[in-house]
Amino acid sequence: MRGRLRTAVMISFLVLFSATPVFAQPTLLWNGQPWFVEQELIADGGRLLIDAADLARAMGAVLTYNAPFIEFRWQDGMPVQAVQMGPDSPVALIRRAGGQATEVTLDVMPQVSRNRVLVPLRFLVEKTGGSTQWYSELETVSVHYGELSLVRLAKKEAELGRMFFDRKLYAESLGHYQEALALGLEYPEMHHQRMIAFHALGDGEQAVAAGEAALRLYPVFSDADLFNRNFPLLYRGFQESMHSGTLPAGLFRELAYADLFPPLRTLLLLRSYNGGAMPMVLDQAVAKYQGLNPGLTVLR
Repeated sequence: MRGRLRTAVMISFLVLFSATPVFAQPTLLWNGQPWFVEQELIADGGRLLIDAADLARAMGAVLTYNAPFIEFRWQDGMPVQAVQMGPDSPVALIRRAGGQATEVTLDVMPQVSRNRVLVPLRFLVEKTGGSTQWYSELETVSVHYGELSLVRLAKKEAELGRMFFDRKLYAESLGHYQEALALGLEYPEMHHQRMIAFHALGDGEQAVAAGEAALRLYPVFSDADLFNRNFPLLYRGFQESMHSGTLPAGLFRELAYADLFPPLRTLLLLRSYNGGAMPMVLDQAVAKYQGLNPGLTVLR
C-alpha cells in the first residue's frame, strides 16, 4: 500500500476544503464583505463599539478631533452633515442639512481603548441612513450602508449563506444562498454547500440537483480548453477512487497540480448521495469527450 492513500484519508483531505473555521466574536459584515480592521469590535451592554477612524472611512466621512469631542462630517447633499460625540458623554449632537441640530441620548457611550476612540456602530449607521441586522446564531452584525448594486447585494447573501453553512445551520444557509441565486450569483462552492445542506435536511432530490449544478460550473466542465486537457485526468481519479478505493501517489499529485480536487470531491459526494449512481454531468462529459476525440481510449 506504500505510495497509495486510503479512501478515508483521501476524503478527509478533500473535506478540508469545507473545514469549519475558527470564529471571532463578534464579527461584522459591511455590505456583505467581512470586516478586516486592526482593532476588533467590542461588545458593551448588547451594543457594538467600533474604532471611529475605521468607521469614518467605511461611511465616507471625514473624522475630526476637537478634544474632548470627535466629529464625523459628510459632504454637502447628505441628509446628515455631522455627528459629534465624545468619550464618557451620554449625548450626541446631530446636525442635518439646513442647519438643524438635535441632541440624542446614547444607550452606550464612546470609549477610549489603546489610544483609539470607540463609537457605537448601530447608532452611527442608522442615524445616517444605513441599516443593521444582528444574526445571533453567528454572533455577527450585517451593515447595509449606501446604495448597493445587485452584484453586491448578491455577494452579501452568499457570504451569509457561507457563514450559516459553516455553523451547520443548513436551513438558514439555503435561504441566503437562494437569495443570492435569485440575484444572479452562483459558483461551484455555493452549489457544493447547497448539496451538503439539502442532504443533511433529508432532501435527496434537491441535493442531487445542487451537486449537478456545482459540477457544471467547475472550469474542467465549463471551459472548453480545460475540459479537453484535464477531464481525462479527473475521470481517472474518479474511477480509481471508485474501483480500488485508493489513489496512487502520482495521480494524487497530478490532480492537486491541476486543481481538480474540488470537482473530484463533489463527484464523490454526489455519487454517495445518489445511491451510487453515476452523476449525470459525468456521463454527459464522457460522451462529449469521446465525441471530440474519436479513437482515444483514455476513458476506460
